[in-house]
Amino acid sequence: MNRLDTIREKLFRLIEEDKSFKVFGSNEPWNGHQYILNPTLSDEELNDFENFVDVKLPHEYRSFLHTVADGGAGPFYGLYSLNEGVEQLGLTDESTQQDFRDRLAKFPLTKEESTRYAEELFMSENGRKTYFDRDDYPEQAFFQNTHSRSRVQGVIYLSQYGCGGYYVLVVAGNCYGQVWYTQEGHLAPLCHNDGSIFSFFDWYEYWLDKSLHLVASQ
Repeated sequence: MNRLDTIREKLFRLIEEDKSFKVFGSNEPWNGHQYILNPTLSDEELNDFENFVDVKLPHEYRSFLHTVADGGAGPFYGLYSLNEGVEQLGLTDESTQQDFRDRLAKFPLTKEESTRYAEELFMSENGRKTYFDRDDYPEQAFFQNTHSRSRVQGVIYLSQYGCGGYYVLVVAGNCYGQVWYTQEGHLAPLCHNDGSIFSFFDWYEYWLDKSLHLVASQ
């Protein structure tokens, strides 16, 4: 079984086992995903999107959209659809093709900076652990003023954490494929306890594992 098959199996198991919506965000009255899965996207639809915005989607994310769902059930308040994830950049129906390409380019940090961030994070009092939830990070650990816009560029938004926080997938630059947390001009990569940065599969499967454990323990 490959990793995508494993993620799909865990997702359907969680849907079956959490009928009472114990997992945070699954049934919030204003914004809960209720484990609904949107229809998948075809290769043609994905190719059209990539050609329009001049971006090649990270393979893990693209394969999920194509074979599992174009958003719906997912971490916190649910996984955005591809279109919703791009709209979170502040783009509208009146935006031009160049507007889309400009906002999906120029992620403001480098892979070297993200690696250094993880090293410094592990030297903090919080120690070496997996940094997945915003509350895992010490307040002083966030990058300061990394971008002046209300929305960071070079990413597709994955999920709303709440209180102005979001998880994003980098689609431009040498942090390509990494998942980061962003809030009000701050950025922080999601870190495994070995210092590596989360990919899309890492992010989604970690949420599945935590959610399945929560449901089984209650």
